[in-house]
Amino acid sequence: MKTFQLSLISIAMLTATSVSAVELNGSSLTQDDAWAIAEGAPVSIAPEAMDRVKKSYELVLEAAKSGKEIYGLTVGVGLNKDHKVISANGELSEEVKAASRRFNYSTLRSHSIGAGPALDPKLVRLAMVIRLNTLLKGGSGVQPRVAELYEEFLNKGVTPVVPTKGSLGDADITLASHVGSAMIGEWKVINKDGKQVASMEVLKEKGIKPLVPEGKDALGILSNSSVAMAMTMDAAKAVRQILKVTPIVYGISLEGLNGNVAPFLPQTVDFHQFPGLAEKASELRKVLAGSYLWDKDESRRLQDPLCFRTTVYTLSEAQNALNDLDKVINVQINGSDDNP
Repeated sequence: MKTFQLSLISIAMLTATSVSAVELNGSSLTQDDAWAIAEGAPVSIAPEAMDRVKKSYELVLEAAKSGKEIYGLTVGVGLNKDHKVISANGELSEEVKAASRRFNYSTLRSHSIGAGPALDPKLVRLAMVIRLNTLLKGGSGVQPRVAELYEEFLNKGVTPVVPTKGSLGDADITLASHVGSAMIGEWKVINKDGKQVASMEVLKEKGIKPLVPEGKDALGILSNSSVAMAMTMDAAKAVRQILKVTPIVYGISLEGLNGNVAPFLPQTVDFHQFPGLAEKASELRKVLAGSYLWDKDESRRLQDPLCFRTTVYTLSEAQNALNDLDKVINVQINGSDDNP
């Protein structure tokens, strides 16, 4: 038994080390790869993508020095958008940097106000994958260290506790901010036993240096839709599974009813050239291949209840809706949703 257990452990370790890292570049993340990382696959950042992050950071610093008003950097956020936070006056002095850090810490603390039970850790990891990839577009102006921390958190299994109730939509500001609070060591994370522990304790254990936020770091971490997109991808995944099993359930139900196959015959659906209808009709026919429903039965009803007659149309429209959703998701997880 011990030998068998050791063999299983060895196989697991070999499998873990043989998995190649998914490289993120800000523009080619697939939903499958995002899920793979969320479920434990290692992640890496493409060099050219990290270079964009560095250049965007340098750009906003130069703009700040020149006296330009920059949302979340030289001026406040929300109602404070017209109030100066720092005045660089051509130089980013230590005094100016200290003021920026105070503002960033305050922003993360004041926005980390989510409530309710904790979000599924896998969805939190998925949200971090999405945000890391969108950061790599180079539109956020955050320190490169922020991108590095997302990468470290994912690769070292550090999962912040993110509540389920807060703002969703234009920006998940009261939810995504908890990731930033964990990065600065002032919040909670899920440890390997599934318990909530102080983030600083885990950062020390994993050898991760906490973030010292400045510039646009806080805004870059909290002002995005990564949590909402993780939830959307989870919903899309559930719908995909439903569409996969529904033809089988329908086929079994139709057999139990001794129902009519006429609604999804080729000669029937050919009269309705709706997108995807022919494909779903073909799928239903394949599910019922070899069924007695294809045999003539004088006792069979001429027409089944409406819910059975229209199933092929419902399935095709549901598939079309999922296809449209997938297109939007693929754009969103590969685009910058930073405040311009």
